[in-house]
Amino acid sequence: TELGDSQAAIDFFQKMLNQEQNNADALRGIASAYRYIDLDKSIEFAQRATETEKVDSKALDYLGILYRDKMRIEEAIQVHERALFAGQHPETNFLLSLLYAHNGDIEGAKCMMHAAYRSLPKARAEDRVPALWDGLIQCGKAIIENSADVSSLGKVKILPCVFTKRAALSIKSHFSFLFAALGRSNELNVFMASVV
Repeated sequence: TELGDSQAAIDFFQKMLNQEQNNADALRGIASAYRYIDLDKSIEFAQRATETEKVDSKALDYLGILYRDKMRIEEAIQVHERALFAGQHPETNFLLSLLYAHNGDIEGAKCMMHAAYRSLPKARAEDRVPALWDGLIQCGKAIIENSADVSSLGKVKILPCVFTKRAALSIKSHFSFLFAALGRSNELNVFMASVV
């Protein structure tokens, strides 16, 4: 999936699902493989992943991202709020921050982004947050607070973690959504040039 060979990824995950039809990891994986080629099918598999016995915050967060891609904002918020109860992860707060900003709740968005940022040290200590997400959250906080050094922060925190076009696409989807929600879409290209 990360290398851009979506069909090979889909075939592999389908083999896993043929052996175990409710494998949450395979369902989330196939949803990821379909994200940029068939969003409706991606949502279908992500929904199935959230209905398994092993439902976790990652499955819920991914479904929320797909709902956001489809501009089903209220459903995305509901799913991310469910993810908060499934397990505390800084990523969930970050994703909710973007959605609150989209809905015009800038104070709520700031609170969620601050919660994501404040939970990073513990998540790092427990090895629960990938470096890329760490960088996304730090940059998200700088953007929402309108910090002047956001591009240089992105160069240090995000750029070293971007190894594939797919990762770059994902980063762009988060930040284009955030900048648009804040009414600052004109800043997106400068920021993206510094991080991918």
